[in-house]
Amino acid sequence: MTLRILGSGVNSDPWMEGVQRAIETTLKDLPVLTVFGQLNDPFKWQARYGRTFPNSRALTVSRSNHFPFADDPELVATTIASWWRELVAAADDRQRGEHREVDPPTGLTAAP
Repeated sequence: MTLRILGSGVNSDPWMEGVQRAIETTLKDLPVLTVFGQLNDPFKWQARYGRTFPNSRALTVSRSNHFPFADDPELVATTIASWWRELVAAADDRQRGEHREVDPPTGLTAAP
């Protein structure tokens, strides 16, 4: 079983090409929120996501590692809720022709 799963990585190129196409087209303009611990992004994925998704926001949790939601659950939960209200729910409302007041976001920065 394990060898079969590991071996499937050899044939993943077509699947990854499909993912890349979706990122460059269908998914590109969707709102994205990245949450990373300050001490756990050695490959700079958060900055890459910021360059890939123009409508992205980034939260870096100070002095946090691999599980930023465990290190500062209130900040992460508040940030997700604010991001959702401001970008996702508001966009949904605009599509339906509704308007909703939105609290200013907390803890968010524009992704580089």
